[in-house]
Amino acid sequence: MKVKVTYLSVIREAVGVDEETIEVRDGSTVRELLSSLMAKHGDRLKQLVDPSSEIWNSIMVTLNGELLSAADMEKVVATNAELLVGLPPFGG
Repeated sequence: MKVKVTYLSVIREAVGVDEETIEVRDGSTVRELLSSLMAKHGDRLKQLVDPSSEIWNSIMVTLNGELLSAADMEKVVATNAELLVGLPPFGG
């Protein structure tokens, strides 16, 4: 199935594109989708979105507009889903 992935801020810089459409197997979870993205884009992305990374707790992930938490990583991704991954803006 196809999933549209949009990247923001440092995540966009790490992968080099604003968005892409990727193929994942039916029934994939958010965690599996992120793993596929890390495999595709390598260490630059893995340093940011791997749950064991220091910055992981600052990363924003939404699925079809719903903000996800670490507990939501086992959600199944629906066909034609939209995933947004980024670092939210900080105020100062």
